[in-house]
Amino acid sequence: MQNLYAWIQYMNDYLNLPQGLLMTIAYQENGRSWKWNANAISPRGAKGVMQIMPNTVYEIKRISGFLPNPYNIIHAMYGAGLYLKWLNAYYDGDWRKTIAAYNYGLGNVNKIIRRFGYFNEAALPNETKNYMYVADTLGL
Repeated sequence: MQNLYAWIQYMNDYLNLPQGLLMTIAYQENGRSWKWNANAISPRGAKGVMQIMPNTVYEIKRISGFLPNPYNIIHAMYGAGLYLKWLNAYYDGDWRKTIAAYNYGLGNVNKIIRRFGYFNEAALPNETKNYMYVADTLGL
């Protein structure tokens, strides 16, 4: 397992993501646990340790050329990292919007921004408010 953590850290660094981002998201996506289930499927259809939605798999392919297998931990981490990097560029470097969009969806976060004229975190659903633990833990 230690080799896996080293590989994840390498991907995190390779993609120039904030230190510990991929590990913290995996921890959050797995019920704030280090016991990851690569075969997990959420009630909404999100898959694997990074809980990637089926449409997001194809979005990752569209933006990067890489088609991740969400049930493979390395693929899922790399695919999620590529998507996070793209989301962060879309949101001009705002990691809070990026992390909210990873959980709640890009379109939903944009609806909040349009409705209030700014990113109103209070308008996020409770699940996503709890998900902001990722940003808070990393000081983003």
